Amino acid sequence: MSDLIPATIEIGGDIPRRLVEGLCEAIGVDRPCLRGLLTWPQGEADLLKGVGDSGTLVLQDDEARLGEFDAIERFCVENQVAFDRHSEARYDYNAENVSFRPGMKEPQVNMATADGDDFVLVSDLRPLVEQAWESEEFLDRGVVPPRDENKRVPLDFLRAVKNLLPDKVPPVGALKITD
Repeated sequence: MSDLIPATIEIGGDIPRRLVEGLCEAIGVDRPCLRGLLTWPQGEADLLKGVGDSGTLVLQDDEARLGEFDAIERFCVENQVAFDRHSEARYDYNAENVSFRPGMKEPQVNMATADGDDFVLVSDLRPLVEQAWESEEFLDRGVVPPRDENKRVPLDFLRAVKNLLPDKVPPVGALKITD
């Protein structure tokens, strides 16, 4: 049996009407709770009942297998439908945020806090900071001035830190069924 972990997924953006039936089927496979419905959606009207204040379709499951919505996420990626998922931390699993937008090849997966904020591990960041601090470049040849104008941060350090950060993903956007 798989570990059951609370998770929430928001689906939004433009969804062609021809995809509604497939999305409803994927939701029926994963069986999350859909706001305003006692059962899984059977069509466009049911999907729209699940739209929250943000304008997105909000689905929740306190016992999602591994904190994922496998069928829903696969459907969204295959059909270029935007979604954000947050899975809580449980057992040996860290919390995570997963985002997908049309045009991406695969979802972006980030470690997250329980509140849904992305984070970077100190163990990944510490060696970069220590290397930059010990470097003469830190004092002599940087490009971006920190608080003290006499000290500058080397460009290599900034590039390395930027590579640790997840790409900035735009908001999901309100769900809109299109023809």
